[in-house]
Amino acid sequence: MSFNEHVGGIKDMSYNLILKNCRVVDGTGNTWFRADIAIKDGKIAKLARRIEGEIDETIDVKELIVSPGFIDPHDHSDSVILQNPTADAKVGQGCTTMLAGNCGGSIAPLTEKGREYIGQRVARTDGINVDWSSFGEYLDRVEKSGVAANFACLVGHHTIRADVIGLEDRAPTDAEMSEMKSLVAQSMEGGAFGMSTGLYYVPGEFATTEEVIELAKVVAKYNGIYASHVRCIPTVEWGGITRDPEGVREACVIGEKAGLPVQISHYQTHSPYDRGKEDKMLEQLEIARERGVEVTGDLMPSIWGTSSTQTTLPFWAQEGGLSKILERLRDEETREKIRKDMPERAKYSTPAWFITYGKPERLRLYHSEKHPEFNWKTLKVIAESMGTDPLTAQFDLTIEEGKILSFLTKNHYEEDIRTALKHPTSMVSTDASAIGPRSPFTKQHANPRAYGIYPLTFRKYVRDETRSEMPDEVGTKLLTIQEFVRKSTSMAAQVMGLFDRGLIREGMWADLVVFDPETFSDVATYEDTHHHPVGIDYVFVNGTLVWKKGKHTGTFPGKVLRGPGYKQR
Repeated sequence: MSFNEHVGGIKDMSYNLILKNCRVVDGTGNTWFRADIAIKDGKIAKLARRIEGEIDETIDVKELIVSPGFIDPHDHSDSVILQNPTADAKVGQGCTTMLAGNCGGSIAPLTEKGREYIGQRVARTDGINVDWSSFGEYLDRVEKSGVAANFACLVGHHTIRADVIGLEDRAPTDAEMSEMKSLVAQSMEGGAFGMSTGLYYVPGEFATTEEVIELAKVVAKYNGIYASHVRCIPTVEWGGITRDPEGVREACVIGEKAGLPVQISHYQTHSPYDRGKEDKMLEQLEIARERGVEVTGDLMPSIWGTSSTQTTLPFWAQEGGLSKILERLRDEETREKIRKDMPERAKYSTPAWFITYGKPERLRLYHSEKHPEFNWKTLKVIAESMGTDPLTAQFDLTIEEGKILSFLTKNHYEEDIRTALKHPTSMVSTDASAIGPRSPFTKQHANPRAYGIYPLTFRKYVRDETRSEMPDEVGTKLLTIQEFVRKSTSMAAQVMGLFDRGLIREGMWADLVVFDPETFSDVATYEDTHHHPVGIDYVFVNGTLVWKKGKHTGTFPGKVLRGPGYKQR
């Protein structure tokens, strides 16, 4: 046998596709190497220096980078994947697998009590017949609709609590706790990968640590994971009034006592009180790992986040959901009480801090149906237009719209993003949904990260490039290409337990992205948001081409992935 035959020149089988002349960055963190990649029946059939064989199709990628498809560990496509199964915003930036149901919010399971809650806090379900009850039925519905990318989901603690207790600020009774545990167990058997919490939000904030531990123990029995948008716990222990380090410590305690892996959502600091304290957060994580807690985290490396009316309100003013919020905002006496409580709320919430301490220009409204002239304007400009102060403007506009308002907020800090991104336990996420032509969100502005957090991260932190259209997103060299790929692929696969994805190896599913390291970049801006990135030539999901030179191919090769506790009905 010749050397060339030994390294892959044998004509031993037929292939569906061969990618020729690849510079492979395989997801392990190793440097790139040259190879051909052969695909058959959706999987990587061969990886070698040169591959020959009976071939249906060959694509010469001309020494571009070929990496595993990006795996998003923090997705919010729970309803959007039904509205827009082409998942354009995700596959268009190289994302081939997404894990939804984060921050405590899934849209299954649903009891009659829980159905009232879905449209208020979790997701817009425009045009969707919400006819499922169990978690398994929901995943079946997604599968029947077809998906362009692989879709997995966590069960949300918010949803479980709302299904049983509603949006009340109280502990569950013994009977209610049993019912919540049962719903979690049924969801794990229905295909959930684990449970998420949003202890920063209502109704998650109403839950004690002990309540979450008991539910997480159920998840642990099915080998699931625990993901958390951590609780805001103001404390002076960390050198000032801060929240994030204590919230991370609570999440680690929950994972330790329940006996399951922990994924910290939004690794970077959020609050003005926390600025410069990223090292304190990571210190808590490292202490927990030394004790044997399997804890990691994800972040979207952008200084802009999202928020809503609810996050500016004291927790007591959110109890009972939208109808009660509107009722309180209409009452002048209650409004005054909310105003008095705002400084305390500002300790927990960046938007509340911006309003309380005179920074309303850092809150930009996503969409107003009644006042389109306010779309994408800052709360400062809106208040001036309405002839009132920012808080009153927000209250009045919320009442007029009859819904919770969403804002883009400049609430992340570059130095803390860099500290978090460099940490070996961090991975890249979008914290966004798979919007596209059939999604209602395309009629309004979006956070640009929905279209391009992976290219933005590459452009900023691998290529050290700042775009003139987005001067706030300052480039600095932090990551090598292989480090970026590892944090975008195999790390998330490891956390999810997807040991057949996230690496370029024979036998793995052929989720692949082909990109040019010299031009791979985000294009969207904060003023003009609906634009796909550049520099991606091809995206493959399960061996099928879904994205080619800036356009969707219209194929739906994605799979609905079900977690380790799944029991086929």
